[in-house]
This record gives sequence, C-alpha cells and structure tokens, in this order.
Amino acid sequence: MLKFNRLVAYGCSITSGFELADHTVSNLSEFEINKIKKNKGIEYWVDFLETKITEKELRQKESELSWPTYIADYLNLNYLNRAVPGGNSQSTIYLLENDIENGTIRDDDLILIGHTEFSRWFWINENNEPYSGCIGGTLRRWPSKTFYREFIKYVANDNFFIWQWHHDIKYLDMLSDRLHGRILQVYCYKPLSQIIKEKNYYFKNYKFKSVLDHYFSFDLLVDWNNESHVHGFTHPKVEFHKKFAEKFIPLIQSNFQTDLKD
Repeated sequence: MLKFNRLVAYGCSITSGFELADHTVSNLSEFEINKIKKNKGIEYWVDFLETKITEKELRQKESELSWPTYIADYLNLNYLNRAVPGGNSQSTIYLLENDIENGTIRDDDLILIGHTEFSRWFWINENNEPYSGCIGGTLRRWPSKTFYREFIKYVANDNFFIWQWHHDIKYLDMLSDRLHGRILQVYCYKPLSQIIKEKNYYFKNYKFKSVLDHYFSFDLLVDWNNESHVHGFTHPKVEFHKKFAEKFIPLIQSNFQTDLKD
C-alpha cells in the first residue's frame, strides 16, 4: 500500500494561486485592486507587485492559499507547488519530467496536476528557457508580437489544441501508471469531456484512470462573470479553492483505498 510524505502540485495560474495573495501584498482594498487591474491591465499589476515583494515570495504566499494546500493539510502531507501562471499541459510535462530526472520528485510524493484551458502553447527558447503562452493573454510571454500573430493565423485552431491536450493527458496517464499511480489529474477549467462535446470532436478513449473526475471542474462552482466569485483577472476566490479541494479529498482517498490522513 502506497504511503505518501508530500503532495506536489503542477498546473497553471489557478493551481499556483494567482491573485489570491494580492490583498496581503498591496494593502489596497479589493475594490481598489480590481479597479487598477481593469484600468491598467495584467502587465502593470505584475510589475506593481514586484515593487512590493519578490516573485518567489509572492508565489509562496499564493500557493499557501490555492486548492492543493487544503488537500495537503487534510491529508497531513508536506506540500510543494510547482504550478506556473500561464502554464499548460506541455509545460507541466516539461517541469515534471525535469523534476523526476533531477530528484525533486521522490518516491513518496503524491503528484496532482490541475489542467488549464486547452488553448495555450509551450516552447523552449534559444537559451533553453521554457515558456508558455495564453491565446488572448499577455504578449510578454510570447517571443514577439509577430510570432504571436503568425501563430494565431497559421497554427492555432480548436482541432490542433484539442488533439494536443488529449495527447498530453494520455501521456500523463501512462506516466502515472509507470509511477505506480502516483500522478492524479483534475480539471480546473472545462474538462476534456466537455470540450469534446462542445466542439463536436471525437475521441474513443478519453476517460483515463489517473483523472479523478471526468466531468467536474471549477466551472461547476464558479460563475466566471460574477465579481463575487472571481478576482479582477477572473481567477476563483479562495472559498472556491476550498470547495474544489473538498471535492477531491475523498476521491484521492478512494483511489488509494485508504485514509491517507494520519
């Protein structure tokens, strides 16, 4: 029977906890923060926060409020958050494989992966630095505006992204099997099953065993257009992170057929 000492989380800005700690850093009210975000945009806000705190310190504060921390606390596990704002399934695979190779991932780690929206891309630049970009997001993460325009024009379409996402989830499922089922996947935006249905796409096999729930995501908890549910850049507020965690604690326990909590 598997016994775990630590929970390690991978994913995008939702899993990293982006926006959750803004009020503790800026000393501004939520109303003032959202007004600045709306008027100035994400790049201005990120730069503003960096005048108050280092990126490493901010990421730590955010990770302590995001959904994996509540699972780790309940299961009495140590916790490491490796999620990256703007990340996607490919950046997760890149980080995870590197972490396995360099020993960051240990044999007693439980690995949780929170999948983001499917319309993102990942690349490694000439300096061997990994980057991932959001369609319609900040251009700061893309190599250039020209690259972004050409990518949108010639590469980006639903069929391309859905196939790539399916491929990545399947790969992580096989990797989980190799690691004795220690990788578990969840959906933070829309599940693959919902995307396939909405886009009228067909996959015979998409219910992979490492995915804890094929139909549940923050979509069932959060109204993305409701300001009482989300922060200025539409990330769920902390109470929804707690509810999200509560959903998956019993599924994780059931998956390993044991109460992991000591």
